[in-house]
Amino acid sequence: MPDPDRPMIAMGDLDWKSHVIDGVLDGPDGETYRWCHPKAQFRLTPKDVRGLVFYTRFIVVDAQFRQTGAVTLTISMNGHTLDHARIARGGDQDYERPVPSGWLTAGQPVIITLDLAPPLSFNGDELGVLLHSVGFKR
Repeated sequence: MPDPDRPMIAMGDLDWKSHVIDGVLDGPDGETYRWCHPKAQFRLTPKDVRGLVFYTRFIVVDAQFRQTGAVTLTISMNGHTLDHARIARGGDQDYERPVPSGWLTAGQPVIITLDLAPPLSFNGDELGVLLHSVGFKR
């Protein structure tokens, strides 16, 4: 059974699909990174929301990055925009930022949206980031 109260998911977790609303491409179980569409949404339900930091780890693939140059990753939760993070280099990225007090309610679902612009082009498809993990930590 998936744990609905998890604060963080990784794409290699067995229950990753149960936390994805939309925008993550399916692949073999156990993959540690998964392609996202330019807009991807996730649902997490942290039990304790005090002092949480939003965290995500992803890759902006160098070959596609060279085509677009800098990209902007807009990070939202429950309709609040946390950041319009400018990504100025390709490769592995770790992003974290404190969640403002009052944005989240303990035990209530949090809808996280990652929106990459401009999208990356790969074999004619528009893609977002290659995602490793997304959620909250202390």
